Amino acid sequence: EGEITERDHQLLRSNISAIPEVMRITLGVGSALTKETVTQTLERVSSEITKEESDKLLSEQKAHQKTRDELNSQITQISEIRSNIYWKNHKMASILAWTYAIGLAILLVTCLFIGLELLPTAMVPNWLRIGSSVTLALATFVNLWSGATVRRFRERIQGKFLTWLLKREEKTLGVALNEFDTDELDPDTDSRRATG
Repeated sequence: EGEITERDHQLLRSNISAIPEVMRITLGVGSALTKETVTQTLERVSSEITKEESDKLLSEQKAHQKTRDELNSQITQISEIRSNIYWKNHKMASILAWTYAIGLAILLVTCLFIGLELLPTAMVPNWLRIGSSVTLALATFVNLWSGATVRRFRERIQGKFLTWLLKREEKTLGVALNEFDTDELDPDTDSRRATG
């Protein structure tokens, strides 16, 4: 203790604030330069360097935190935009799917009426009666074979429409929207998981 190391000597020689500090302590008198004044100067210079480094580190930490906050804000903003795009297209896909499902239901009911000859035969040409019977037979076969229902058809076509609409939106915006897990965002899926 009290010994000045080679590192301390180098620090005193290379630090800009060391010379003015020695001048301040000794008041410019060479005989006032003693081991105590050098040690005192070394302590002040070391604490100043430590303080500067600490301030610099704190400043960098604050800048880093500010950058993180800005990034998180942008991520949240982008996520909200993507979510809005998804739900807008989900609603449109639902409307289109319901339209197709209602159209299919009307077609099947019409085929049933024609096939069972519930409409006057003079109104329905033979080719339409045969086509209706074939359509009903095919629909029945598909239902028996795959268990397809109008509801499942609607859900499946809604998924296809949603995919198509989102891809179209991606192309228009030039931004990838594929970060969505559509099952995660779709409340209908959660209710199907709970019941099935």
